[in-house]
Amino acid sequence: MGCSHSSAATTRTSKQSRRAKQSRAFCAGLPVVGILRCDGARWECAQAIVSAADRAEYHYRIVYAVVEGLPYQHVRAGKPLSASQEEALRVAVEELDLAECVCITGDCGSFVHYQGAVRSLTTRAVVLSPLVQASLIATMYQRTEKVIVVTNDTNDYSQADLEQNLVAIGLEQDDAKRFIVVGLQHIRGFATADVADQEVSEWGLVDESVTTVERKAIITTVERKAKERNAKAIILESTLLPSFSDALRARLGLPVFDALTLVDYFVHASTDNPRFGLDFDERQAGRCNAYDGLDPAKLPAIGILRIDYEYPPALGDIACEKSYGYRTTHEVAEGLTFEVAQEGGPLCSEKRENVAAALQRLQATPGVVGIAGDCGFLMNYLADARSVSKLPCFISALIQCDLMATAYGDEAARASALPSPRPSPSPSSPAPALRCSGRRHSSR
Repeated sequence: MGCSHSSAATTRTSKQSRRAKQSRAFCAGLPVVGILRCDGARWECAQAIVSAADRAEYHYRIVYAVVEGLPYQHVRAGKPLSASQEEALRVAVEELDLAECVCITGDCGSFVHYQGAVRSLTTRAVVLSPLVQASLIATMYQRTEKVIVVTNDTNDYSQADLEQNLVAIGLEQDDAKRFIVVGLQHIRGFATADVADQEVSEWGLVDESVTTVERKAIITTVERKAKERNAKAIILESTLLPSFSDALRARLGLPVFDALTLVDYFVHASTDNPRFGLDFDERQAGRCNAYDGLDPAKLPAIGILRIDYEYPPALGDIACEKSYGYRTTHEVAEGLTFEVAQEGGPLCSEKRENVAAALQRLQATPGVVGIAGDCGFLMNYLADARSVSKLPCFISALIQCDLMATAYGDEAARASALPSPRPSPSPSSPAPALRCSGRRHSSR
């Protein structure tokens, strides 16, 4: 019996060892996200929670680089970098470059002050703050519609500070005013002094340890302001807040963008699509489609505005329902042919009415949360679609151009010295050649 027991234990240990090796090998093949950390930061990054070992097969690996001598208080205030801090930033970015990250983000939303500085040091995507998503969000909604931006403390991050940051990363001033800042400093643990307090040994509001009373206070604060301003979306600027995103989505019924939606965007854009296409990375073969095993009927849906053009859709086409991991519903704008969309001329009244009718049918479909398009040339009619739709419109892949311009610098910028943080907009700045949403492109 003793020999049999020993044999079983050996077999069990051997299996566990093989599984551990397989897990390590699998994790080694996951995409890497680089995170710049404030010196002395005590909170756990929201991005790190979703890359924990027990869930790594669905997400990515995290690599940290601390910017020595750059504390949270300095980052929060957006102070100019000293020579030693500039050097520390260069070293930290170089560490993340060597790790071959798909993108570089920050452990604090206030790193947006140094978006231009970091972008000048690397060719990788730089998305230091959830605010980087603002240009994409502004494009999807009418120019009269508002977006709530939730920060931890408005005593040291005002509406003027928010607008200055948004202009610095490329939005027009009028678009920047559409984003309304809301603070949570009245709730325990969210005041800047609480976050920066070096005497506190543990800080746990980033996880589920927050009390029911505090959770309700967060949701109530955001809900009240969202209703006051008739907001269409939420950005959680603070990286302390993503664990509350689902509660806000459920309560408000609005899209909530945070540090995780930003990183997920670039991870998905840089890795093997599990549903179709070329399997170009065997190390990622075990990655799971996030929607596997879920009831499609209970998932949110995307409406697809289709031009008046018939072809047999294949897997991978936007017109093929099997290309998605979620439900889609399709409606044709009669008379809006490929040739008409390509030309991009003004629509006659009949075609405009047909586009409006197709959009209204999509909006009326239960569960539809946004509207895409099956032709890139629909970019020519984004303004028309937004004027009709009550849902966010992303009817062309080109609406991502603004976000790309924010994330990537150009060779001239990388060859120049570190730009000053929090630049003021210049009235003499040249206008860009391309406009998607009133965004002002520059080399910052």
